[in-house]
Amino acid sequence: MPDLSILFSPFMQALDWWKESIHRKFAVAVLPMIIGTVVLVLTIDELIQYRHARGELLERQTRAIEQYPKMIGGLLSNGNTALVDNLVSAIASDPDIAVVAVKDSAGNIIATAGTSAPENYSLETVQEAFSYFPGDGIPVDGMDIDGRLVVELTSGHILADMYERIQIKFLAVISLTFFLFVLVRLANEFIIAKPLNRMIGTIEANIRAGTLMPLNFRGNDEIARFGRAYNNQTNQILQHQSELRNANNRLEAMVSKRTEQLSGALSRAERAKQHIARIANQDEVTGLLNRRGFTARLQETIDAGGTDDANVFLFLMDLDRFKNVNDTLGHAAGDELLQFIAGKLKKITGDCNSLGRVGGDEFAMFLPGPVTRTEATILATKILETFKTPAMIAGRPIHAGISIGISTYPDNSRDAGQLMKNADIALYQAKELRGRYVFFSSKMAQNVVQHDQIEIDLRRGIRERNGVTVYFQPKVDLRQGSVVGFEALVRWQDRKGAIIGPDQFLPIASERGMLLDLSEQIAENIKDVTQYWSTRTSLPFTIAINIHADQLANRDHLENIIATIRSSGIGMDRFTLEITEGCILGRGKDDALDYLIELQDDGLKLSLDDFGTGYAALTHLKNLPMDELKIDKSFVQNLGEDSGDEAIIRAAVDLAHSFGMNVVAEGVETHNQLQAVFGLGCDQVQGYLFGRPEESDLAFQRLFETDNPLSKESSAA
Repeated sequence: MPDLSILFSPFMQALDWWKESIHRKFAVAVLPMIIGTVVLVLTIDELIQYRHARGELLERQTRAIEQYPKMIGGLLSNGNTALVDNLVSAIASDPDIAVVAVKDSAGNIIATAGTSAPENYSLETVQEAFSYFPGDGIPVDGMDIDGRLVVELTSGHILADMYERIQIKFLAVISLTFFLFVLVRLANEFIIAKPLNRMIGTIEANIRAGTLMPLNFRGNDEIARFGRAYNNQTNQILQHQSELRNANNRLEAMVSKRTEQLSGALSRAERAKQHIARIANQDEVTGLLNRRGFTARLQETIDAGGTDDANVFLFLMDLDRFKNVNDTLGHAAGDELLQFIAGKLKKITGDCNSLGRVGGDEFAMFLPGPVTRTEATILATKILETFKTPAMIAGRPIHAGISIGISTYPDNSRDAGQLMKNADIALYQAKELRGRYVFFSSKMAQNVVQHDQIEIDLRRGIRERNGVTVYFQPKVDLRQGSVVGFEALVRWQDRKGAIIGPDQFLPIASERGMLLDLSEQIAENIKDVTQYWSTRTSLPFTIAINIHADQLANRDHLENIIATIRSSGIGMDRFTLEITEGCILGRGKDDALDYLIELQDDGLKLSLDDFGTGYAALTHLKNLPMDELKIDKSFVQNLGEDSGDEAIIRAAVDLAHSFGMNVVAEGVETHNQLQAVFGLGCDQVQGYLFGRPEESDLAFQRLFETDNPLSKESSAA
């Protein structure tokens, strides 16, 4: 059996070629239309030929009408019948003429010629007939002949055939055109419209459903290739959607996780914020409001009051000698004391929201109004009385004395910050009195202005090295009964010439950073005085110089002071440095003690000033490199009235003597006090009974006096 695939292979190749392109499909579909168009063109061409031939026929007919009838008519009128037959035969010999016949009026053929002339040639069968006797006719043999010349042209048959063919072709073209229209319409429907409509329907369905259904096209034409490209793109989109969906799921999981983490972080941040706010506004040691929080709370209370009747009393409280507790017992004991104070104040006020710790040893509280000044005074008194009871700190009773400064809204200020400043001014004055409360007044503000002016004058004086002067107060030896030395006490002469005591300007100098420069000028002044005195007398005398804690903390500065003293040339053993307990006792003061020992080795003598005012125990004396112990005047003033002070002095004298120290009693102003300190074993005395601080010239004369209270007491005895 033959292989049919070989037979149909060209057809299948052509079919494949046809399927690969819409253009090819249209080309095949339009091919019959092209054939029809060609047929139509040929038909039109024949129609044109027909019209041309018909025109030529009409022209010949016109010629025949003009020539042949006249010629035949002339012959007939002359009776030349034979010539008529000849003429008819001649006319019939024309290749364009098929039949020529001459008929009379009765229709009888007179003469005829032609290749196919019928015997009874009727007028109806002739394509063209012409009247050859126009007018009234021609008389022949005495008779009128009214006949016709009948001429049938051969082109008439040709035209008839052509016209018939044209009709057939025209009908064929109409039919073919209709068939091609239907074919093209079906081709457009199946090749383009239907696939496109199916594609559009699928795409619209995808849009409505939000899906990506594939397009199903067979073949390899442009629409099919577009459908496959669309499907490929759709598959890629679906793949990308899947990837995006997976990525979105991962992202959502990550976001969810991050959200949880962020939520946790925000919670922690909120807690941290609250903690920071609490730290920012709360004191860590006592749990009370700190300065920032207290000031804000005070301002809120003031703003909430709204009227002058809603007054507020602000209490600013400071512990007396709190620094000594820290220095001697340590910061843990200091914190314990602060907590004790806070607890007491909470019990007194009953409201922690109006209470705060606003400084190292400063507490503040406010009383929202309406409150009277009397009620504020009663509360201040209650606070002072409460803290007269000692607190047990580190197993030791501590007298936590307290001083109070009070300011009032709206009398003193309408601003919380300014109220705090005013209360601080009042507190400064209360601390000078110790254990008191003081209400702020406008005069105190004037004092602040005065202090500012003192600072200005001090800075100018230090810069110009003018205004600083040194006074000297004598020290009397109880055994010798004579002046053996002096304590150098600084004085300040302001621009108006007034002499200002150290209690007024030294705290300002220390507070505002001028003490070191001021001390160097004092040392220069002392050097000049001692040099001058040494040239005027050979009597031995000592000079005691007070050393502030700021000076001892700055070793380079103190070295400069020592160098200035040494330059006097009278011997270092003639100078005594007086140091208070706070300078050398307490934590972090070991370096200071070591340095003092170095100074002793250099020949200087050391004196512990104001003994008994701090928290130093008598047992501390054995660890102090001191040559002299000065009993504070607060113990001397009550001698004869307070047996406790007498016992303290006696114990201090005995212990100091056991350590080889010289004992000086300060503040001796009466004979009874003199007798008491003498009886208690003090070695030297100092006080107004023997002389006030004086200028150097007057003080120098004290070295030569023999008439003094001590000599009088000896004479009386």
